[in-house]
Amino acid sequence: MPIANPLDCRSWYVTPELLAYHDQEWGRPVHDDRKLFEMLCLEGASVGLSWRTIWHKRETYRRLFHGFGIDACAEMTDAELEAALADPGIVRARAKVWAVRSNAQAVQAIRQEHGSLGAYLWGFVGGRQIVGSWSSMEQVPTQTELSRAVSADLKRRGMRFVGPVITYSFLQAVGIVNDHLLSCDCREACMDHPTGRQERHGTPLQVERAGHPLAPQPRCPTMACIPTPRRGGRMRRKDREVTDPQRIEEIIATAKVLHLGLVDEGRPYVVPLHYGHEVEGDVHVFWCHGASKGRKIDVIGANPCVFVELECDVEDVSGGDVACDYGSLYASVMGEGTARLVEDPAEKVRGLKALMHTQTGRDFDIPEARAKAVAVIRIDVPAITAKSRPKMG
Repeated sequence: MPIANPLDCRSWYVTPELLAYHDQEWGRPVHDDRKLFEMLCLEGASVGLSWRTIWHKRETYRRLFHGFGIDACAEMTDAELEAALADPGIVRARAKVWAVRSNAQAVQAIRQEHGSLGAYLWGFVGGRQIVGSWSSMEQVPTQTELSRAVSADLKRRGMRFVGPVITYSFLQAVGIVNDHLLSCDCREACMDHPTGRQERHGTPLQVERAGHPLAPQPRCPTMACIPTPRRGGRMRRKDREVTDPQRIEEIIATAKVLHLGLVDEGRPYVVPLHYGHEVEGDVHVFWCHGASKGRKIDVIGANPCVFVELECDVEDVSGGDVACDYGSLYASVMGEGTARLVEDPAEKVRGLKALMHTQTGRDFDIPEARAKAVAVIRIDVPAITAKSRPKMG
């Protein structure tokens, strides 16, 4: 993929289709309710992914969701939503698919109160476009007071996948905010009238800095959600750092319970799970299992970025009469990674066998029929850190 030039809007759009989107749609004022709802749904689907991924699936989304007709989406049956969830042409995340219906129902209520979705959204800016004055995409914020206000009100009305960052991306896409760079030929063309209000959202030191909405955002969510390995230089207590591979394997084999950190619509969510462990090259692979439906399944489908932590040999240390002398002995391993739901039956069996071996030290035969009955999660962790405070003497 070409390296984007932060001084050039168009350099972020790496395919002809995305270039056309930049030139003909992004930042142009939208007042049509159907189009606004479509962009709200597509932006929500992009949580944890890139806009590029979603944009190339747009036609399938339109086909499955009745062209994003608000009333039609609000009346979709569970069977229709299940059929959409099974279609490989969209992001198959249950929470995101079901949100199309519930968000459409919320929009119906907004239209009853305000007359139209457009009137409601444009009302936040007094009907006049906010125009940024940016010379570099590095100056463009990921969220503003405006996006936080819109996000809070949408959430109050029961809408999902409308956090302040994704809401700001939506406001940019539909031209309520025009963040084309000063050097971009599309900037003037996207203004809704010649004297459109021009406001700097802040100086580079005052705003939350990020790249273009089509580019990977800093850390999660990212285009492919591949964490940057952190090897050394991060641990404050070097005297407790564990680097011996054999000792790390011992910690992983002994811990038995993995704490899986997830991000659910911007909020942390931690789940304790039994696990299996394998190593593929430099990547630590953890296998977990559970029910085929539930919160963690929905969260992983929406945002595959995860954090894992395991600990063992935990023991309290008494400090007697001195409070500050109390503490704990422990050994722990942690790292960033990506999680995905395993669909291939043979891979599910492999993961379940690894889980049982790690937990019991025994090898089991697991029929594919049994494996099909549960959800298997594969977690790839490209780099881990480990530390230990062992008993002295």
